[in-house]
Amino acid sequence: MPELLPAVVLGSGLSALGALRLLHRAGIPVYSLTAAPSVESRSRWFRPLPGVRETLTDGAPLARVLEATSLERAVLLACSDSLQCAVSELPPELGARFPSSTSSPEIVSQLTSKAKFAALLKSLDVPQPQTLIIDDASSLERLAELQPREMFLKPIDSTSFIRDYGVKACWVRDLTDARAQLARIQADGHGVILPLSEVEPATQALRAILSALKFRGIFSAEFKRDERDGIFKILEINARIWFYVEFAGRCGVDVCTMAYRDALGLPLEDVSAYRCGVRMVSPYDDMFWAHHAWSQGELHMGAWLRSWLGAQQPLFNWTDPAPSLRDWCAMTYRAQRRLLRRWLGLSTDQSGSRAQATSVDTGQRDR
Repeated sequence: MPELLPAVVLGSGLSALGALRLLHRAGIPVYSLTAAPSVESRSRWFRPLPGVRETLTDGAPLARVLEATSLERAVLLACSDSLQCAVSELPPELGARFPSSTSSPEIVSQLTSKAKFAALLKSLDVPQPQTLIIDDASSLERLAELQPREMFLKPIDSTSFIRDYGVKACWVRDLTDARAQLARIQADGHGVILPLSEVEPATQALRAILSALKFRGIFSAEFKRDERDGIFKILEINARIWFYVEFAGRCGVDVCTMAYRDALGLPLEDVSAYRCGVRMVSPYDDMFWAHHAWSQGELHMGAWLRSWLGAQQPLFNWTDPAPSLRDWCAMTYRAQRRLLRRWLGLSTDQSGSRAQATSVDTGQRDR
């Protein structure tokens, strides 16, 4: 059997960790090129891209790093919007050396830029959130009649926004708060849009969007169930490996291996069956919100504990436990440190604690 061409996972966090695990399980040699080393670097399957002196962490362009590697050829899989754009923009000769399952830069930007995505949906007459692209503070004056709970500011470029603020969007309490937050965001050089409500059911619309774009590659579409009418409504499309890609693989839909085979022109098998009813619990988020629900009398301890029985976790894996164990150790240390400082009457560094809200923060940027 001929030796398989290696894959290179581009990016950091849970998305990269999930891709490493899935590709290794498929028997594909895999290397990593991280943007900011995180949980993926603790995996037993982590191997840095060989033969390079500069990395993405040093701020080097992707093309220059790939030109320097000792690998003759490899398949690229990106885990962030910015890296997916960089892959799509590689020069033809470098793209032939490092194939990928991706679309053209123009098509990728239609999905990664929230402003372009909103314009695309409008041009296709696809139901979408009522969205306003904010040019300056005067654009907000049209929102005076809206209920504050319906408004949040969402960046046009998610990657840089999460890097600067640690969140994907900003809820606003009222028009005054929206003006203040917009001034702060635009002073830092970010463009924003303002989704005001959610869309009609959009499963068929998703097919229409991807067909109109002639899209090729990995994607995930995010929906939210509107509790007012029970309808699932589309929020966004990610044109890359996403946060819970390993969970999909555990259920029988390994899109990383599919993308690898597609990049090499190999045949793909249809996924005719997958596991249903599989649950996943994210411990960090779940414990925080469970505590809030307890305090409000909305959740009983027994019901919460039962929800964990049989559920999978995004970070823990029996075959690769180190990322989870080291993460729990780091989280415990930070919690004890905060308690000690509180006991000693010392002030805590709010900016530092916000950046370390979860120890998988670098993964959450690509969620």
